[in-house]
Amino acid sequence: MRLKSITGITYHVRDVEKTADFYEKLGFIITKRDDVQISVRLNWFWLDFVKQDRTALNDNGGQFLYISVDGVDAFHKEVVENGLEAGEAPHDTLADRREFLVTDPDGYQLVFFEKNR
Repeated sequence: MRLKSITGITYHVRDVEKTADFYEKLGFIITKRDDVQISVRLNWFWLDFVKQDRTALNDNGGQFLYISVDGVDAFHKEVVENGLEAGEAPHDTLADRREFLVTDPDGYQLVFFEKNR
């Protein structure tokens, strides 16, 4: 058996509307939206966010979602211009990527990156 790719992830969130607004501002396409769940996609990859009232939601458990972008510096500028807070400026890593981190409203960490040339 050969693993091919990751196609989607489900996260629990406190506020579906706040989460929808955040991901919409980043440029994700919302494919489903109701009072308890939203689904977003980027190309073929989907994320489901399901409302879950828990007090321990602020611990991301060491999870990072890596999202490839073209022009990471320009994308960082767009993120900031859209009123979102980036945790750091784009920087080069030892893994030969240029990246920056954004934390969503429930503490999940998204790493936007491009490979260095």
